[in-house]
Amino acid sequence: MLTGNECEYGAALVYGAIREMVTNITSRSLAGPLTLPTPSFVGALELRNQKPSGQSSG
Repeated sequence: MLTGNECEYGAALVYGAIREMVTNITSRSLAGPLTLPTPSFVGALELRNQKPSGQSSG
């Protein structure tokens, strides 16, 4: 089973590669390079696993 750190590191690694690829591909366009924002994936797994408030388990 994956821990939170492994998921966060994996997401950051994949997103970083995609971000670089998008910038490289769009850098030859007339509009100039498109740079995706740099997100933080710290705590993303915990937020995803939390139940929304008011939701019952029954």
